[in-house]
Amino acid sequence: MPQCADILSDLTAEELARRARDGSPACFDALVDRYARRLWAYLRRRGLGEHDADDLTQETFLRAYRFLHRYDSSQRFAPWLFTIATRQAADFFRSHRPTNDLDGVEPTDRSAAAPGDALAAREQAGRLWSLADQLLSPGQRQALWLMYVERMSVREIAKVTRRTGVSVKVMLHRARRRLLASPGVRALLPDAGSAGASAPDEGMDSEVAHG
Repeated sequence: MPQCADILSDLTAEELARRARDGSPACFDALVDRYARRLWAYLRRRGLGEHDADDLTQETFLRAYRFLHRYDSSQRFAPWLFTIATRQAADFFRSHRPTNDLDGVEPTDRSAAAPGDALAAREQAGRLWSLADQLLSPGQRQALWLMYVERMSVREIAKVTRRTGVSVKVMLHRARRRLLASPGVRALLPDAGSAGASAPDEGMDSEVAHG
């Protein structure tokens, strides 16, 4: 049986999943620690309340453990896991009325900036996502979250959402255009209104085009 010991933090998610599949409970526990908060935030963004997001996060990991033998460790682990969570959410919404309670949800903070800068970035990101909640469809918000928070490619987003790559690209393009047409969003972007104001949009177009 593989042993993870003190090297857990140095292993990729894919390696942890492979070792968990081969019989290491410690490696699966490490995956839970690594992804639990991110899954919870994703499910909240999908429209679940806190309690339901807690339950579905746990259920997602239970199903992931049950079907770990089907995971192909040559592929990224995160899209596989988030696909399970997406299906869990879809099942939930088929039998429950959405709570649509998203207050206080923030994208995952991965910056290494100073605490003050990180706080300002989180506040700005929170305002942007609040505007996204108001302006975009659930599918558009889901696709944006997976791309800019979970850093998934267009191909991975297509797998998670069960769409074609072209459909995902079109949805991302429309979502971003709609956001950028809002004065509230423009005010939150760097150098809004200046000669360089188009740069963020051009950068995102490039990401989508090459995803």
